[in-house]
Amino acid sequence: MTAADLKKNDYDLTPEKYALNEAAARTDDGRQGIETLLRELARLGERSARVDMVMDQMIGRAQILEPPVQELPPGWQEVRLADISELTAGPSARASDDGSVGVVRPRNLVGGRITGSFDRIDEGTAGKLETHRLAEGDILCTRTGVVGRHALVTSAHKGWMCGTGLIRIRPRQGIDPKYLSDYLNSPSVLDWLTRHSAGSVLPSINTRVLGTLPVVLPPAEAQGGDRPCPSSLGRQDHDA
Repeated sequence: MTAADLKKNDYDLTPEKYALNEAAARTDDGRQGIETLLRELARLGERSARVDMVMDQMIGRAQILEPPVQELPPGWQEVRLADISELTAGPSARASDDGSVGVVRPRNLVGGRITGSFDRIDEGTAGKLETHRLAEGDILCTRTGVVGRHALVTSAHKGWMCGTGLIRIRPRQGIDPKYLSDYLNSPSVLDWLTRHSAGSVLPSINTRVLGTLPVVLPPAEAQGGDRPCPSSLGRQDHDA
């Protein structure tokens, strides 16, 4: 307090007057400080969002640049999943109470098998989605939620429909579906799928990205017989 402050208040020496004024001044300063802090946090949040977007774009461009697996056995090779299979995303189709064609959904992939209660669609709808029918030897994998879950299609579900939320992997001629299914279950592949999934709250992967998955492929004659476990082929040098 200064002499000028006392003169301004007619030399009133009541302590409460000055104590309250100083408290009010401190409160105003505190409010201004909080508002400044909130504005700065908002600015940093916007900057962080822009950085995340740029990083996603960089990761997307780098996904096809991963180094190859080292020291493969003679006759083995590394290929991209899209080079040895056809990848198709499941369409959206409304279930029908009196439908006769089964539809496999992500919830039906349990422990590498297709099981549980199934939705069904009518033949008319199924006819319009003929290219999404399942064939024995197809592999279904989830593309939203818990990525990495997959199952091999057997004769029991031949002619059924690949539902939304799934990607159908159809191995090309000369590729053993059982080998490819086992390969997708290896820890290194599950790690790759986790790292290449987009979204933190609800991870997802699309056919383009999944098609870049590196696949360690033995000769055709070895795919169905005795062979080393795919996860034991030294993929520690394969991380991006």
